[in-house]
Amino acid sequence: MKRLVLVGNGFDLSHGYKTSYSDFIQYYLCNALNYFISGNCHDDKLLRIGSEDRRDIKEVVTTLDRAFEIIEILNRKKNIIEFKSELFKEMIFSVKSNKWVDIEIQYFSYLRRYKHASNNNKDGIIKINLEFDFLKNELEKYIVNVTNENLRFGSNKYIQLFCDYIKKEEVVLKEIDETNLLPSELYFLNFNYTYTLENYIENINKVIPSTINYIHGELNSVENPIIFGFGDEHDKHYLGFEDEKNDELFKHIKSFNYYKTTNYHNLIRFINSDDFQVYIIGHSCGLSDRTMLKEIFEHEKCISIKIFYYSKSETENDFTNKTYDISRHFADKGLMRKKIVPFENSIPLP
Repeated sequence: MKRLVLVGNGFDLSHGYKTSYSDFIQYYLCNALNYFISGNCHDDKLLRIGSEDRRDIKEVVTTLDRAFEIIEILNRKKNIIEFKSELFKEMIFSVKSNKWVDIEIQYFSYLRRYKHASNNNKDGIIKINLEFDFLKNELEKYIVNVTNENLRFGSNKYIQLFCDYIKKEEVVLKEIDETNLLPSELYFLNFNYTYTLENYIENINKVIPSTINYIHGELNSVENPIIFGFGDEHDKHYLGFEDEKNDELFKHIKSFNYYKTTNYHNLIRFINSDDFQVYIIGHSCGLSDRTMLKEIFEHEKCISIKIFYYSKSETENDFTNKTYDISRHFADKGLMRKKIVPFENSIPLP
């Protein structure tokens, strides 16, 4: 029996890397505002800030709250700040209101709007794709910058977690003779673009043979470019795209980018090879990866799904919310109840 480990952004965040979409939005906004305050005109595909009048702003902007305050000041003046992208403007104010944003989901919602507006607005779709291309490139540069330092790699807790036994009480779909069974192989499906896992892999391999699949690409890689977009071909709105003769609708749909490498086929070979348990490590299990996650979770050889939850306090964690997210990938809810390991047998992320 093997183990498939889904590694998401929560894994990088637990190491001190500021790699959330909200962190990226904060960096972009503060950087643009500071460039303007220093006497320059910021102008790119998303945002323009330009004026000779900077008298109200003196300090270096370092926080998202202060960035929003300055945007309010600039909005009261004419011809200073221009949101050139409605998509990006909505992302900014989503972060302001909710303290988070899912860039991929928001992009898809805009695709839907343009598809329905003005009889399939091709110019609008082309514009939104160009803006998303720009965002993707800026995000990659940002992640390269914030992951230059090695942080918090001294602990062996993750090695112990990855190499733990598959316990008999975690599996109900298959009879396990041993109380504790060591996986014969670990397969890391890394949804991050970063190399944080590489800090552990040598020691993990001393215990269990392991492989890392950078399913969404790697930073600054020509052979394995980053994949950033929408990945739910089961969405009813996506199915409507297929009736349109507009290839621009599919430019940032993940399936068509998976064909650029053998990574997806390698994943399929793994899940077809033997029974496997799934570990969820810092992955949101959101709809932007639904097609892939549905294929994994509903696979006949997937016998157990173990959630490592984020614990905010002794009484507050995201375990139940994570089960809501996982449920959206199951057509057979009875099968889902058999596969998800109960909270009683789960533990928080290190």
